[in-house]
Amino acid sequence: MEMLEKTYDQEEEKIRIKKERLEMDKFKDDERVMMMYLNGLLEEQQEFYTYRKMEILKKRRVK
Repeated sequence: MEMLEKTYDQEEEKIRIKKERLEMDKFKDDERVMMMYLNGLLEEQQEFYTYRKMEILKKRRVK
C-alpha cells in the first residue's frame, strides 16, 4: 500500500510540474504577443494580434 501511495504522489508531482511548465509557456507566449510591434504587419495581422492582446488583458484582469 505504501508503495502505491508513493507512486501516486510521484505522479501527482509530475502532473503539477507539467501544469507549471504549460503555464510558463503560455505566459511567455502572451508576453511575446503583448510586446509585438504591429505597424510593420499587414492589416489582417494587426487585427489578429490586437484581438489577441485584448484577450490576454481581459484574462489577466479576471485573475
